[in-house]
Amino acid sequence: MKMRKAMSLILALVMIMSLTIPAYATDLATDDMEAKIQREIEVAEERVWEDLYNQLAAQDALDGMEYFKEALRPEIESAVRAKYSDVGLSCAATTLQYNFPNGGMVCYDGALNTQNIVLFMTREQTLEYYWETTGVTFADYVEFVIGLIPGTQMLLIAAAGKIILRDIAQDNLEKTNLYARLLHISWGAGAEQATYAYGWDTYPYGYVYDDYAVVTDVHYGV
Repeated sequence: MKMRKAMSLILALVMIMSLTIPAYATDLATDDMEAKIQREIEVAEERVWEDLYNQLAAQDALDGMEYFKEALRPEIESAVRAKYSDVGLSCAATTLQYNFPNGGMVCYDGALNTQNIVLFMTREQTLEYYWETTGVTFADYVEFVIGLIPGTQMLLIAAAGKIILRDIAQDNLEKTNLYARLLHISWGAGAEQATYAYGWDTYPYGYVYDDYAVVTDVHYGV
C-alpha cells in the first residue's frame, strides 16, 4: 500500500515537471529572442544616427539631434520588430496609420515640446521635386505644401537650408525606389528647425509612432 502511494506521488511529480519544463524553455527562448532584437535595434539606430548627424550638420542644426532621435527611435524599433512579428514581441509605442497612395503629410506635437511634420512622397514626387535637381530642396517643398493647407499658417517654416544626402541617405532612398519621408521638427518655440530625409518603405501607408503625439493636421495627397 505504501509502495503504491509512493509510486503515485512520483508519477504526480513527473507530470508536474513535464508541464513546467516546456514553459521554462519557452521563457528562455523568448528572452534570447528579445536580446537578439535589442542588439539589432542598436545596430539600426547607429546607422540612422550617422545619417542623421550628417544631414543636420549640413543644416547647422546639430542641437536638434535629441529631438530627432526621440521621434525616430520608436519607428526604428517597430521596423526591426516587424521582422519577428510571429514571436509576439511588439513595439510599445502607439502607432497611427494613414493611407497615402498619392503622398501625404501629418503634423503633430511631439513629446519634447516640438512641432513635428512628416511628409510622405511618392517616387514621382521625389523625382520631380528633388532627385532630378530642379533647385527646389526638400525643405523648400515642405514649406510650400504647408502653406497650402488651411489652418496651418502658424506652422509655416522657413527653408531649413540645403539637405545634403550623404551615401547612407541616398542608398536608403534607392532601396525604397525613391519613395521618401521627410521629418521636419521645429523646437525652441519655433526658433530652430531642421529636416531629415529618408526612405519610405511602407508605401502606401504612412505611420507616426509616438505615445504622446497630438495630431494637429493630416493632408492626403501632395
